Amino acid sequence: MGAGLIQPIDVSRLSNWPDPYPMMKERPGTIFGGEHYFVPWDWGWISITYRTDLVDIDEKSYSLLWDERYAGKLAVIDDVGDTGFIAAIYVGMDPDHISLDDIAELKELLKKKKPLLRI
Repeated sequence: MGAGLIQPIDVSRLSNWPDPYPMMKERPGTIFGGEHYFVPWDWGWISITYRTDLVDIDEKSYSLLWDERYAGKLAVIDDVGDTGFIAAIYVGMDPDHISLDDIAELKELLKKKKPLLRI
């Protein structure tokens, strides 16, 4: 930055800038002097796939994975990292900064989810 080789990104020109989670737009080490030097353009493969003719949701959210209306019809990838990440986002935690107390809370949340899964 000191040599002027890297320029800040004018996020006001990005029509979807309001959409990503704040924790994705405000990654440590990506904002200097109030200016952005990073734009999240890809974020793993954590997503929800559903048939719109069979699922009635009011809000596109990870909350769908805890919706008892779909008990026995839900599945998640067999990856503790992704599952924990989703649970953290669902309850408003920053998945990159989880304490031991947070882990205990997430464990209880995931225990509530397990009976809803189709196994």
